[in-house]
Amino acid sequence: MQPRKRHLLVLLFALLVPACGSTSEDGGSEVAPPPAPVHAGMWTREFLEPAFLVADEIMIQGPPALREHLVVRQDKRTSDYSAKTTEKGFLQQTVAKPDQGLIEIRAQLDAWQLVAFKRIVWLERPGDVNVTVRASGDAKWGTDAGESREGDMLEFVGDRQP
Repeated sequence: MQPRKRHLLVLLFALLVPACGSTSEDGGSEVAPPPAPVHAGMWTREFLEPAFLVADEIMIQGPPALREHLVVRQDKRTSDYSAKTTEKGFLQQTVAKPDQGLIEIRAQLDAWQLVAFKRIVWLERPGDVNVTVRASGDAKWGTDAGESREGDMLEFVGDRQP
């Protein structure tokens, strides 16, 4: 591949996937490698309309295709990231560092903008499972159309469809 074309592809990728990056210790940005290919399978339409969800904690779980629909921003200065395989599936989380005060851990699930102040946890479960988003701690949800919900706990379930 010609150097110019390679440079344009890298630039295009960096512009299209800014939330996949993390901030390095020196404040620079690191671009995460593209996710491993996953079969398309079925997905839900629940999260395709623009909306926002803000809460202290947000938990997302879904099938392995979740990695194709979810982006979580990482900032090593303000939060810690961990990942492990459990009996339930591949569990990942980003947790605010206790000495950072109020921070925003940002994510995007399809067209939904997510902000957690304490942590975001996401679990890729094996098999045919629905997509569930659970927000706790002063949770607020709203859409561009003016719909809204508030509560200590909000839950949204997206049934998988072909």
